[in-house]
Amino acid sequence: MKTTDTLEKWKISKLIKLLNENKFVKLPHQRPLNLKKNSSKRFIDSAINNKLLQNFIFADLKTSHDCSEKNEDKDFFNVYLKKGKNLSIEDCQHRMASLESITDDNFIGEYEGKKNEFYNAEVPVLILKNRTKKELISDFGEVNSGRTVTNDNLMWGEDNTFNNFIKEKFISDERLLRLYKTKKKSETVERILYGNVLKIIKVCAYNDDIVNSISTNAESMMSFIKSDIDIKQFNNIINLFNMWYDFIKNVQTKESFTTQSDLFFIIHIF
Repeated sequence: MKTTDTLEKWKISKLIKLLNENKFVKLPHQRPLNLKKNSSKRFIDSAINNKLLQNFIFADLKTSHDCSEKNEDKDFFNVYLKKGKNLSIEDCQHRMASLESITDDNFIGEYEGKKNEFYNAEVPVLILKNRTKKELISDFGEVNSGRTVTNDNLMWGEDNTFNNFIKEKFISDERLLRLYKTKKKSETVERILYGNVLKIIKVCAYNDDIVNSISTNAESMMSFIKSDIDIKQFNNIINLFNMWYDFIKNVQTKESFTTQSDLFFIIHIF
């Protein structure tokens, strides 16, 4: 924690008010959200029985903007501030989504007559202040260490020329959806493709003498993405990707292809 961070107690009614006013935002480094059934009922039960003891962690976007030194980072936060967003959801995305899904129908039957009790229930809220974009990505990774977040999520949030090139050139390629037997594109699908393609590109970059290490482990991949490599060096890799696709598209067992087998193929043709 920084000395400027604040730990407060908020009523559920305040969270609902800010949700209705669209004051919250999910930044790119956050993982995709998949709500489970009955999540709203579990949330109501936990709130009424004072079991929501884990901090709701938000980041103050205005102080993030003000402490940013790079103009591109200031512009990044300014986009959300201009839309009226005040807080980014750093660690409570599922709880906030559960809260947002609650309607008056939830207070019929089991929870009838308990709406006011629910609205007045208090939860601990930690507001992160003066966090740069890089710090938010790093903090998010630390908070979610060992949970459902993946390193691909954190790499996905890196907003530099090279990373954007990878997303635009490869992840938007409709051929990949067909190759991976996917019928529709979603953020979850895009991140899966992103992680797989990125590892293939790392191997290509090593064999093209662009990077010094062939490793595709988490720490190495994070360093690889953050280096913001000159995309002009990747013409051969783009051609190689097209060669790889032409080879694999007619393979009868292509639905069983994994990142590992893709990597072996790339190494083989080198």
